[in-house]
Formats: sequence, structure tokens, C-alpha cells
Amino acid sequence: MKRKQKRKQINCWIPDEVFEKIELKAARLGMKPSTYGSKILDTWATDDIPLTPIESELAKLLEKEKKKPSTAKQKSAGKAVSSEQI
Repeated sequence: MKRKQKRKQINCWIPDEVFEKIELKAARLGMKPSTYGSKILDTWATDDIPLTPIESELAKLLEKEKKKPSTAKQKSAGKAVSSEQI
């Protein structure tokens, strides 16, 4: 027996060129463009893979931050200068 999934619909505007590409790929796979688009979004959300240049750049920056040693101690040490020391 097939289980019903809870689903939500999103509507968004995409450029004609993007729709045409989705339409072509969907047709090659024997799917409707809406079904193919849904699969694209599902994969993006599930795998958390950056798809846009902004997402890719943000992922790189976050990865760099993870690899850096914490500089919080250095910054707080520099701010701990009292007026008597000046």
C-alpha cells in the first residue's frame, strides 16, 4: 500500500530559458517539468549541496572558518588594555 506524503506547494517565477532546460531534461526522463523540478529541489534540500555561486562561496568561507584556530582569545587580549596602561 502506498503511503501518502505530506506535501506543500511552492510557486516561483523562473526565466524562460531555465524552464526550457528543465522541460527538455524532464522530457528525456519521461517526466513532467513540475515533477523534475520537484526532484531537483528535493535533492538540493536533502543533500545540502550548494547550487548557486553565492551558496558555493558561503560554503567555502564557512569551511575556512572551521579550519582556522580560534582568534577570540587574541582579540579579547588586545581589548583588555586599561586607560592606566596608555
